[in-house]
Amino acid sequence: MEYGPDRTTLTLPLVDLSGDSSDFGAKAEKRTNKSDESDKSATERRKAAIAAFLEDNGPAGRAAIANAVGLQASRASELLAEMVQEGSIVAEGATRNRKFRPTKRS
Repeated sequence: MEYGPDRTTLTLPLVDLSGDSSDFGAKAEKRTNKSDESDKSATERRKAAIAAFLEDNGPAGRAAIANAVGLQASRASELLAEMVQEGSIVAEGATRNRKFRPTKRS
């Protein structure tokens, strides 16, 4: 424990109390991998919902898309930016007046 007039820092060691320390990291890694897979599938489902909304309703703003799909505005912005990079949708307009539409298929 380190004490100074401005702050106190307490450093604690991480200890596995189960006694099987070799398996501890592997269990955590398995949990992480499983959640990563479900996050990816959830992200893909949300992107598909956004694409379907834009196909059905035409160009729309970020807030309208977020409300229709049931996402927070910040998460909708992240997904929309990814979709623009992937080329599945197109962003038109300035920052505050930006509308998103599906890419034209030939």
